[in-house]
Amino acid sequence: MKKTIQTCLLAITAASANAAVMTNPTLATGPDSIDPAGGALDATATVSGAETKASLTSTTGFGVIQSFTGFNTNATGTVVNYVDFTSGSNPDIRLTSLSFNTSGGAQSNNFTTSAGTSFFIGSGGFTGVGQKALIIDFGSFTSPSTFTADSAVSALGFMVTTAAKNLPRTITATFFDSSNGVLDTQTFSNAPASSALLFGHIEPTNAISRVELTVTNGTGTDADNGLFIDDLGFAVIPEPSVALLSFVSLGLLLRRRR
Repeated sequence: MKKTIQTCLLAITAASANAAVMTNPTLATGPDSIDPAGGALDATATVSGAETKASLTSTTGFGVIQSFTGFNTNATGTVVNYVDFTSGSNPDIRLTSLSFNTSGGAQSNNFTTSAGTSFFIGSGGFTGVGQKALIIDFGSFTSPSTFTADSAVSALGFMVTTAAKNLPRTITATFFDSSNGVLDTQTFSNAPASSALLFGHIEPTNAISRVELTVTNGTGTDADNGLFIDDLGFAVIPEPSVALLSFVSLGLLLRRRR
């Protein structure tokens, strides 16, 4: 089945020295919105406990960012990038890359899982123990200095890819609710070079407020530690409209009068 594309205005603005904002990106939908044909890599293994591609993409309202063109690149330390939806029910997104030699860029390379660009988290700074690599959270964006993490989604999935000369590493995705409670933890051990791994979680309500990605390197001397994110997808259960609530309330009132 041919995937459907929600057409939106795509705009990138440089927000500050270490931040960029992607406004109203195109969201891909349908069964091939994650890991479609045309990417450099296809899913190479199954992550234990992760939702399947079919489960994620069939979730009502699930849309996927397949290209990260314009995200900040060639920066060091902590780098923050934002996705700003200026209309509709989609929450805004903050992606924080942490403490690497190079991080935070959009890359059109051999480590994409769709035809767009992947999001380069970083390389060269991973240690041998569990190190937080990326935080993705949902909220309200006003400016790079004003982001309120006050939103949540019902489904969240994304592809993680590794560089061609990557050290074997353990990658863990931990999904949190708004009270900092752990909803799910998914781990893939000893991911080899050129891996493409799908992480994903679904809740019956808008309960997923953020996900944190941690990395533990295996042994070796290769410094090419590149790690990438692609096909970032999410779904939001719409809040009942005021008109619908009024209609339901009127119906209950009429039933009581009978």
